[in-house]
Amino acid sequence: MPFLRYLTLFVLDKWDSEASIRSVKCPALFLSGQSDELIPPSMMLRLYQAAGTPDNRKELVTFAEGTHNDTTMQPGFFQAIETFYRRTFFTASL
Repeated sequence: MPFLRYLTLFVLDKWDSEASIRSVKCPALFLSGQSDELIPPSMMLRLYQAAGTPDNRKELVTFAEGTHNDTTMQPGFFQAIETFYRRTFFTASL
């Protein structure tokens, strides 16, 4: 739905997601559909890079065919969540 980009002219609210995510210190998993028509992959990458979470506690997983509404149906989506969860919460850090 490329025409939706023109609706941003009427949106007065601004969300500074990059500034907000700098204060996030907890583990963070970013799941990005590379064909997302509303949140461009470049934005997800910027959010990942800006996150205040230490590099060893954050992960960016991309799905080549994922669009805004169907990334959850891409092969490996739920496996990525499980893997991140297990590695983050069940791996002892010594």
